[in-house]
Amino acid sequence: MSKMRTFTVRVEPPKQATVTVPALQSVDISSPACAFMGLISWTIPAGYERAYYGAVLKKLGWKYQEGVYLYGVGGSATLFTAHLDTVARIPAKLTLFNSNGLVYCGGGLTLGADDRAGVALILWLAHTMRLPGKYMLCTGEEVGCVGVQDFLYSPHSAPFLRDTAVCISLDRKGYSDIITHQMRGQLASDMFAEVLADELRAQGLYYAPSSAGLFTDSAYLPDIIPQIVNLSVGYHGAHTASEFQDTTFLNKLGNALANLDHYGLEQVALDYPLNPPLLDPDPQDYTQDAFTWIDQNGRSK
Repeated sequence: MSKMRTFTVRVEPPKQATVTVPALQSVDISSPACAFMGLISWTIPAGYERAYYGAVLKKLGWKYQEGVYLYGVGGSATLFTAHLDTVARIPAKLTLFNSNGLVYCGGGLTLGADDRAGVALILWLAHTMRLPGKYMLCTGEEVGCVGVQDFLYSPHSAPFLRDTAVCISLDRKGYSDIITHQMRGQLASDMFAEVLADELRAQGLYYAPSSAGLFTDSAYLPDIIPQIVNLSVGYHGAHTASEFQDTTFLNKLGNALANLDHYGLEQVALDYPLNPPLLDPDPQDYTQDAFTWIDQNGRSK
C-alpha cells in the first residue's frame, strides 16, 4: 500500500445529552426497502452508532475496528461503503409515514436516509445476495468522517484495504449521480465512470458521471484505492426535516448493483487509473460545525 497523504477535518461533535437508545436486535434484509424500514426507528447521531446497531451487526458477523464495522464476502477487489450516523443532536424516536414507497417522518426531525439508505443496500448485498465484496460501515461521518480516519491510522486498515481496486460509496442524494470528485479533487477516472454508467443504464437506471460532490468517508481513500465513486441512492432533502427516501428506487438500485459485472469493472479500474488522483495540494481546513458547513457552502454530498 502506498504512503497515504493525510488531511484533517477538525469538527467538534455535538454535545450529547444523557439519552438511552434501544439496541436494534434484528433487521429484515429480504429487500433493500425492508432493511431500510428496519433501520430508521430512531435518529442516531455520532457517538450512538455502536449502542444502536452493534448487537444486530455482531449477529450478522460484522467486526468493529477503530471507528468502522467490517465484513467480507468471497474474493473481490471492490469495497462498498456507507455511514451509520445521522444528522441529529440527540437520539429521538421517529414517527414514520410511507406514501407509495416515499418514506418520511414527522415532528420536525430528520429521517436519516442519509445514509441509512446506503446501509440498507450494503446489508442486503452482503447477506441476502452474498455479493462478493468488501463492506465497510463508518461511524461519525456527519461530524467530520472521524470513524474512517481512526480506522486508517489503525493496524487493521492495511490488511483489509490491500489490493482494493474500486470503492463504491452509497451516500449521494437523488437518482442519477456517479460522483467522481470529492473535497480535494477527482477520485475516479472519466473512463471508469462512463463504463459504470453504461452498466447501470443497462440495468434500467439512468446514471451519469458528476463532479459536483462534496465528501463522504471515501474521500479519505484516494492514495489507497485507484477508483472511488459515490452513487445516488434515492434520498432527498438530506439534513432537513423534509428529507424523504424513495424505497422503490432503492430496490431497483440494489438489483442493479447485484447484477453489475464487478470483476469487469475492477479490470477497467486497473486499466484506466486516475494516477495520481487530481487532488488539491492545499486542502481546506474544515473547522466549522458539521451541522452548518454544508449549508454555508451551498452543496451537499
